[in-house]
Amino acid sequence: HSLYTERMYGIGKEYRVETGGKLIKGVIKGVTKEGHLILETPEETLTLPSATLWRVA
Repeated sequence: HSLYTERMYGIGKEYRVETGGKLIKGVIKGVTKEGHLILETPEETLTLPSATLWRVA
């Protein structure tokens, strides 16, 4: 990944995701060719539209 891509997508940063009414914390691992984010959580790896993510400060 270029630095620009990493900044744009927050790769390697910790995020909170709201899915099915519960919050999941995970780390962004990459981006699919559709532009969805790959989020790795302790339980599973999720592929999500970026709109569902909140940055963990």
